[in-house]
Amino acid sequence: MSPLLFILVVEGLSTLIEKAKLEGRCRGVKIYDSIIITHLRFVDDVLLLGKGTFGEWYVFKELFLCFFKLLG
Repeated sequence: MSPLLFILVVEGLSTLIEKAKLEGRCRGVKIYDSIIITHLRFVDDVLLLGKGTFGEWYVFKELFLCFFKLLG
């Protein structure tokens, strides 16, 4: 898949993760007082960051399943 197409498709996943973060379902990693990172996107990869709790990774699993259903 071309990098541009990957970035366009993964933007939807990024939106789902940001929504879950705003709802408090996943916390991510606190870098600075006001900077919390839940995921990083590279050219053809996505890196998920979290506290390592079962609940948080279960949320990531739910988000991926939802994303896969949307893609078909």
